[in-house]
Amino acid sequence: MAESDGACLLAVFELNSELGNERLAMARIAQIAIGLAMPAARREQLEYAVGEAVKNAIEHGNALNPELTVRVSVETRPGALAVRVTDRGTGGQASHRETPDLTAKLAGLQPPRGWGLYLIEHMVDEFRMIESQQGHTVELVLHLGLPDGERSCTAEGSENTMMASKVTMKARPASREIAVIDIAGEVNAFAEDELMAAYAEATADGARTIVLNFTNVGYINSSGIGLLVTLLIRANRNGHRLFAYGLGQHYRRIFELTRLNEAIRVFENEEAALDAAVVA
Repeated sequence: MAESDGACLLAVFELNSELGNERLAMARIAQIAIGLAMPAARREQLEYAVGEAVKNAIEHGNALNPELTVRVSVETRPGALAVRVTDRGTGGQASHRETPDLTAKLAGLQPPRGWGLYLIEHMVDEFRMIESQQGHTVELVLHLGLPDGERSCTAEGSENTMMASKVTMKARPASREIAVIDIAGEVNAFAEDELMAAYAEATADGARTIVLNFTNVGYINSSGIGLLVTLLIRANRNGHRLFAYGLGQHYRRIFELTRLNEAIRVFENEEAALDAAVVA
C-alpha cells in the first residue's frame, strides 16, 4: 500500500453491525500494535478505545442494522498511529455529548449507561468526531514516535465473522453477612440477566455485603460499566454494599475514571475484601 504525506495505511476492514463484533476489531488492532512494538499498557488502551468506537458505531450510528457495516482503517503517521471508525448511518451520533457523572447517575439524573465516548477520550491522545451525510467517523490518534523504519505499508483484508460473547456468574456465601459473586468472561450488555440473577441469589439469605470477583474477567466495556452502575443503584436502594477484587491495572484505571472506585471499594484479593467487610 502506498504512502502519502508521511502516512502509511496498515489495514482496512469492515464488520457487520452486531454487538460483540467490536471484539474482532480489538483483536486486529492488537496484532497491528504488537507488530509496532507498542508497550502493553498503551496497546491495551488503544484496543479498548477502538472497541468502544466500533461498539458505538454498531449500536448508535448503524442502529444495529445488520445490512450496514462499520469500516475500520489503521494508518501510521509521522510519530503516531491513527484509527478511523466509520459507520453508515445518518443519525444517532450527535455531536453534543453530556459528560457522564456517577453522582448524577446514582441520583437518577442521568441514565446508568453513556460512558463510551468519555472513556475513549481518556484512552487516546487525540479524539475527533467527523460527521457527514454518508455516515460518521471517529478518529483516534496515539502518539508513538515510531522511526520510519518501523512502519509497514502492508494492508490487511476484511473480516465479517461474529465473535460470541460469554459470561458466567456464580454466587457463594462467605459468611452470614457476606457473599461473593465469581464472574468469568466478559461484562457487557449481554451480562445483565446473569449479574442480576447472581445478585438476587447472593442476597437471598440476608447477606449485606456483596463482593464482586473480577479475577477471571477479560473484558468490561462501557455497557458493562453501565451495568455495574445499575447494580450499584439497586444495591444502594436495598441497603447493600458492593466490594470488588481481582481487577487488572487497566480496569482499575477505568474504575478511577468513572469514579466507580469511590462507590465500590476495590481490593487486591478476596482475603483483603472479606477482612474489610467484617471490620466495616
